Amino acid sequence: MLNRNGYLIFAILVIAFLLASNLPADAETASCTCPELMGLLDESRDLLGLTGDTLPMARGICLQPPQQKTGIQWFGVALEDPVGGVLFALDCSGKVIGATRIGAIIKLTEYPSLNDFSKVAKVDYIARVAERYGLQKVAIFAFQNNKIHELWSHDSFEADFRLPTKDGIEITYSFQFSPDGKTISLAGKRKTYPFTGESFIPENITIHNLKPQRFCWDNKGAFKECADQ
Repeated sequence: MLNRNGYLIFAILVIAFLLASNLPADAETASCTCPELMGLLDESRDLLGLTGDTLPMARGICLQPPQQKTGIQWFGVALEDPVGGVLFALDCSGKVIGATRIGAIIKLTEYPSLNDFSKVAKVDYIARVAERYGLQKVAIFAFQNNKIHELWSHDSFEADFRLPTKDGIEITYSFQFSPDGKTISLAGKRKTYPFTGESFIPENITIHNLKPQRFCWDNKGAFKECADQ
């Protein structure tokens, strides 16, 4: 049997591993210029809610080259303590042209254009870490009319081992994105770890497949559950 802290440690280690393995240092390419991370943080103190002279530990991801010759690049920031982050849209010179505050970004991926939204990215990020709890999400963002818009988001991993009365729960989702980006299919599994009053019991784990879902692009600026479900 695992002690009371066992699955909290597991959940945090999963998220910490993702953070450490997917966040490279600042990048540069010949085509565009990524900003220097600490300088960007210093300029974004109000957005990040930072006070004091010392900047927090942070990592950045620069998504290059500019998506489909649109002339912008994405820059994701992960703050390690407290956990948080910002998604920036930059012009090719590295100037900030848009920003939105979300969780600690661990991965940025190019995404197909969606009608008038030609500047699109898929973002994986840590939404929340607390005692015996962790939540990771995936989202689709687009830059249009000088703003960053969230087009869709969904949980990708959740671990909840908060006491004293709850069983431990892990929920994991897998995703499939169609080549044109207009259909998102997902499947999930829920693992339940019974709590005896002293510890969680992995030997008695139960696994349930969650109902599959599909989200379709509505051609109006959002993903909605597909009508044929």
